[in-house]
Amino acid sequence: MANYINQNNFNLFIIMKQLYTLVFLFSFTIAFSQSNYVAENFDYTAAQVLTDNGWTAHSGGTTNPVSVSDGGLTWTGYIGSGVGNAALVTNTGQDVNKRFGADISSGTVYASFLMKVNAKTSLGYFFHLGYYSNTTTPVLMR
Repeated sequence: MANYINQNNFNLFIIMKQLYTLVFLFSFTIAFSQSNYVAENFDYTAAQVLTDNGWTAHSGGTTNPVSVSDGGLTWTGYIGSGVGNAALVTNTGQDVNKRFGADISSGTVYASFLMKVNAKTSLGYFFHLGYYSNTTTPVLMR
């Protein structure tokens, strides 16, 4: 009888261990299953304009287009540090945007990026999030 009870306890232990592992993996998957809608490392040839690389101009025409600068930005501990190149915004003029990889109709959107400021400027903005009111017109939030 003692062996039977020990064997049942052992079987119960194995089942519980498997159940806890399954619950942990399921919880881990839910907690870390966030979507990355845009990852932009500016992996383009230096001096190319962004509109030649999947970006869309939405104002400013072709005046002072945003171009790619050789060499990425770095910051200790930042996951995208030293990856790719950088966008060079040096003057007022062309405004560009890049659509998310999928439409987002609910939830929260987070953004992160590195920025290097060489001088104080009177530029109104350099970064914005928004949505498209139709297939071609962005509605921007600064």
